[in-house]
Amino acid sequence: MITKQKMHLKRRTKISFILLLALFAARCTKDQSKTSVQKTTTPTTPSATTVASSANQITYTNNNPTDNSKNLQALIANNVTIYFPKGTYNFTNFVSINNNNTIHIYAAPGTVFQSSIDKIFEISGQTSDIEINNISFVSTKSSSVNDTEGIIFIANYGATDVMNNINIHNCKFSNPNTLCDAIKLVSEGTNSLAKNITITLDTFKSVGRFGVELQNNNYTPMVARFTNYNINNNNFQDVGTIQSGPASSCVSVTGYGLNGVIDNNYFLNMRMNTTSNVYYGIENAGTVNLETKGNTFVSNTYGFTGLLGSGPTLAESIARNQPLKTNWVIENNTFNLIGSTTDKTKIRAMDLGDTYNYFIENNNMNTDGQCIRFSNCQNGIVSSNIMTTNFGNALYFQDGSTKNKVTSNTITSKGPDQGTVFFDGASTNTNYAFGNTLTKANGVTGDYRNYDGAYNNF
Repeated sequence: MITKQKMHLKRRTKISFILLLALFAARCTKDQSKTSVQKTTTPTTPSATTVASSANQITYTNNNPTDNSKNLQALIANNVTIYFPKGTYNFTNFVSINNNNTIHIYAAPGTVFQSSIDKIFEISGQTSDIEINNISFVSTKSSSVNDTEGIIFIANYGATDVMNNINIHNCKFSNPNTLCDAIKLVSEGTNSLAKNITITLDTFKSVGRFGVELQNNNYTPMVARFTNYNINNNNFQDVGTIQSGPASSCVSVTGYGLNGVIDNNYFLNMRMNTTSNVYYGIENAGTVNLETKGNTFVSNTYGFTGLLGSGPTLAESIARNQPLKTNWVIENNTFNLIGSTTDKTKIRAMDLGDTYNYFIENNNMNTDGQCIRFSNCQNGIVSSNIMTTNFGNALYFQDGSTKNKVTSNTITSKGPDQGTVFFDGASTNTNYAFGNTLTKANGVTGDYRNYDGAYNNF
């Protein structure tokens, strides 16, 4: 059994708040399977093999040139496999999979499901063993009104609904002119759970809002409503085509979740020129035990930030009784992020906030902006990475970032001399940086720099 971690946050705050924080952190550790600074064992990635084949297989033959919604809806039942021959199938309404089990919908290569609305499939209720395979989904809708659903919408709202084993693979998604996700899961029933969600070998090209979004914004009670999810080996290109409001992400996991794997995906060129917001390849806003390995992030147009660790803030965690965001493993990723935006701070390899007991190892970063910015990040290990920034600091620690270990990295800052590794503010202290190779522009040896009261950063 791994022992409880003891978190000591050196802040210039009142003693009563420190005691409250200590009690809260101790309580949070009881809800987490891994709490000490050790690497976690994350779930293995399921293969893209199909759900167990049903004896009841149907070949779809009623292709209506104007609308197939009713025809397909009539075939939805338990233990059914529906095969679509190659063709284009139009939908004017969404197809509901509600309280069904063991449904396999797949198609011949080149098959297109096309709709003038945003949503084509809605999955809800007590549902298990659902597979959607080898279909190209296209929404031709044009709208600037924000749609909180998705082309495939997994709606887990029932108070005790459990969804298990939903597999979406080898599909394509495109909706360039509407503010809607490609795949969205909302699990916000009082005690609902969506588990074993696999999204793999899919292509998301020209998507208006998010590529994949998993959401749990219900904090009463505080429950991990999605767990054991795998988002792997997908291709994301040109995501956020018309998003102008809140920041867009290719993959976003928000709210309290457990045990995620986001590995070996490819992220290329987002549309960050349309907004003042920053766009992100992957956003983690609350998953405990997340693995992000082997991903590739590339921009050569407008730029974007590769990884975002956003929320919950410390104050939000205390108010909600939410476990701290811990045990995030970030390894063997490649970031090559440049762009035309004048604000180069929008183009970072990583922007991590409120992250605890994390590992950043063996990544390769080349960015127009900072390599990594840390805000209130504690007890992390940053090791054996290759980092190059073309503007400003390579590593930037601020806002209560403490007890982080930075070692055995090769770090180059080609931009203005602002300190290769920068510690900002009195609440940023007791970090350990040693054994790194630091270089500034023109081959000058780089430096560690304390600023505005930062101290005890060795």
